[in-house]
Amino acid sequence: MKTKPALIFDLDGTLWDACKPVGESWTIVGRQYFSGDYEITAEMARSQMGRTMDQIAASITLGELEPEARKRFIDDCFAYEVEYLRNHPGQLFENELETLTKLKEAGYPLYIVSNCQSGYIENFLPLAPGLFLDHMCWSDTKKEKSVTIRALMERHGIERAIYIGDTDQDGVATRDAGLPFCFAAYGFGTTELYDGKADSFTQIFDEVEKICRLFWPDETAEGQTIQESKYLNSEQIKELHLFLREGAFDLPRQTELMTMIDGYVRENGTADLEYEKAMELYRDTLSLLSDQYEYSQEAKALWSIALPFEIGALFLLLGIETFENLSNLDSPMLASAFQKHNKA
Repeated sequence: MKTKPALIFDLDGTLWDACKPVGESWTIVGRQYFSGDYEITAEMARSQMGRTMDQIAASITLGELEPEARKRFIDDCFAYEVEYLRNHPGQLFENELETLTKLKEAGYPLYIVSNCQSGYIENFLPLAPGLFLDHMCWSDTKKEKSVTIRALMERHGIERAIYIGDTDQDGVATRDAGLPFCFAAYGFGTTELYDGKADSFTQIFDEVEKICRLFWPDETAEGQTIQESKYLNSEQIKELHLFLREGAFDLPRQTELMTMIDGYVRENGTADLEYEKAMELYRDTLSLLSDQYEYSQEAKALWSIALPFEIGALFLLLGIETFENLSNLDSPMLASAFQKHNKA
């Protein structure tokens, strides 16, 4: 049985909310350089989370400082921030420690990569003792997060990993690092670049399991090989996923893969496929088709009817141009959509 993929977590907005104490620390330093009215609120600090140190520096510095004084201000801000957080740590999310413990006990190695300075992650670790194996930050590489992610993986010989973060920048960095992305939707940001979406910290466990089945479907959560099928294998479903994730468009190949997956679902059910994610991916493909190919009015009507229904109906709509052709297909799932339409 292969080792489970590593889970690499972002920090701010994913593992804790430190916006209030971070804003307080920047305000204290800022009032030594600017007027007593200088203030960084929790909301202002939240808008900086996930950015590199250089980007944050450009946002919180007022323009009247000379370059040398500006550098001192930023250095003082980040140094005092680390000191301040030792006694004023961020807040964990609901059920966080229980979920992290569950992930660790399930065999997932846990790591942290964040766009922060040295000492910042160390202030978080006492809140989650013994759960994380290692961490890296911006100060370690002085480069974008994707580089830091890969550096941590190289340090530990990690071949498979999932990154978990809460912003669009995290999604972009994960894509650039060549990894699946679990979006912590309970955090600070928004994104469409995700392979799984957790609306609460507790939900991370289920989303990670689903991503594993999607990217490494030759193994179940228990490490067992899924049933062989004449219709598709793990590389084919991964290929279809990458078509959409990378914005590629290859109608004949996507149609072929989707037809194979429809056969697999009808033969084996959906137990070995991540159903909800598959639905989302194939809706995206249908949207691409509707934009780039002209369907007959009847086919468009059936598309809108079948969209909410079973997965097979979605797959088999690809490449079909008329209502008559659709009605003649031998698909129980499509038949169900027809029946519901006729009753409406």
